[in-house]
Amino acid sequence: NTPFDEWSIVNCMLPTKYHPPFRHNIYEILTACIVKQLFPERDMTKDYDQLLNKRPFKADAVFAWHQDMGYWPGPEVLGVDHTTTVTFSLAVDDSDEINGCLRYVAGSNHPKELRKHEPLGKSRDDAHALTIPIRKDDIVKMAPAKKGSITI
Repeated sequence: NTPFDEWSIVNCMLPTKYHPPFRHNIYEILTACIVKQLFPERDMTKDYDQLLNKRPFKADAVFAWHQDMGYWPGPEVLGVDHTTTVTFSLAVDDSDEINGCLRYVAGSNHPKELRKHEPLGKSRDDAHALTIPIRKDDIVKMAPAKKGSITI
């Protein structure tokens, strides 16, 4: 019963599944082409989509540090020998350090290691979100994006 203007984040999981007019849009077409260029040897398809709207001036509209792979089952569960993935983010509005652009740990993709994740709450049942600690030697970078740009 929280009024919409009091919401901090609107999180729409699988919008193209539940709202068919969103399907086959130019963003999906472009990202599929980019994937083919990045991994021409792999037959990759879209697995998941999400629409996030972090409401303005909401201090709690923050996502905990995580690696996307922390949410996905491993190759043994999926019955595959690899879990090559690409995450794309489309900036619907300009995003910068002030309004909450993406942040990442420089070089964290090189060791090819999934860091240990822990539930943000007491358990995964209590809070679905996962988090990882930032290490002292981690270098945090910002990824500001202009409206319409894609972050890979």
